[in-house]
Amino acid sequence: FWKLCLPLSQAIACLLAVSMCRETEVNEKTVLENAEQFITSQRRLIRGMPPDGCEKLESESECDEYSNCIWKNAKICKFSEVLKSPVLFFGNSFTIRNNMVRTFYKLARSAGENPLVVNKAIPSFLLHQHLRLADTIETIQSRNDWKAVILQEQSIQLSYPKSRYSEVTLPALFEFQRIINGYSENIVLYLTWGYLSGRYPEYTYTSMQQALIGGYEDVATNIGSTDSTVTKVSPVGYAWRLAFDEYGDKLYDNDGRHPSKLGSYLAALVHFSTVYNKSALETDWRVNGVSEKHAKNLMAYAEEAFQKHLLVVEQGERRSNTFP
Repeated sequence: FWKLCLPLSQAIACLLAVSMCRETEVNEKTVLENAEQFITSQRRLIRGMPPDGCEKLESESECDEYSNCIWKNAKICKFSEVLKSPVLFFGNSFTIRNNMVRTFYKLARSAGENPLVVNKAIPSFLLHQHLRLADTIETIQSRNDWKAVILQEQSIQLSYPKSRYSEVTLPALFEFQRIINGYSENIVLYLTWGYLSGRYPEYTYTSMQQALIGGYEDVATNIGSTDSTVTKVSPVGYAWRLAFDEYGDKLYDNDGRHPSKLGSYLAALVHFSTVYNKSALETDWRVNGVSEKHAKNLMAYAEEAFQKHLLVVEQGERRSNTFP
């Protein structure tokens, strides 16, 4: 009986494995096709401009929705011509939600910077999937003066054991590093936050946050030891942990994973400090719907995270927030 059943069970397992592989290939192909359509339809919007250009926007509120459009002379929306220190984002919905990249731009402008901000985040994407799009390499290598390229991995990947993220995330980061080298001053890794209810097996925010911190700092040390480009970890997760006791679920959208307006504002503050080596307290811009009190509290948490937890790795040397 067992001599007959064992080969049969093995055959069924093989058929299931083949079926799953084919399904995975189809799903991956669909994801990439959808991404290409997203990039094509949003090409100007991704770069901080509306599809028909800034000049077509008729009100200050509409103009304000796009990171590289500015309302001039209280009467016309114009593309911001004098742009410097360009910053490029890759990631997914954790970067897209609540127009966080626009908030980053507004914070930078309020502190005297005038960056070109390019957002290449695509919903549901992992970093290795970005690398399968020709648009990724074309964008990175379209100029050699990026102030920073900010990379956000899918929200749970770097909370897994190293044996797991070493197979997917770490190779992707090494490939990004190879492509970025010579085109950007800095690679910035976007240390994200734990889910409100954590993940298997502990199901607590604290345990998932600690795992993410360990994962991001480990991969930063790995890629920062092999290249002349400076690698930084933007300590959003640390700021989130500081703010969690006071704000808790108010940092999250209803799903307990994605950021609320408060959460996205906190993330933008930390990225601003990380990229420009400036205090979040130097900014005076806040998102509509975020009170002055909450803005000041979140600025203080962002500042503390930046001062105490920013990791910089250059040619294998780990150091604090004293960088060029």
